[in-house]
Amino acid sequence: MHTHRLADHSKADETRSIKELEELRKHDPILILSDQLDKESVEIINKETEISVNEVFNKFENDILKGVQKLNPIKHPDDFSLIPNKFL
Repeated sequence: MHTHRLADHSKADETRSIKELEELRKHDPILILSDQLDKESVEIINKETEISVNEVFNKFENDILKGVQKLNPIKHPDDFSLIPNKFL
């Protein structure tokens, strides 16, 4: 399987030409499939995908970040309450 990243990581790191990106998009399996489906099916797939991504993100926020806070109880960058005074 050969894949291509169609979007840049940030505004500053895209080095490919618009023509090259347009050519890559012509071979995007998601776009090809969506052209073969009716509009309602595409909307359902997009909505289900959005729900799934949000569920994973929320699980990360709720589970992982709470675990990190237990390991590092500093709540804010200006909260220096756990740093010994001799280092301040």
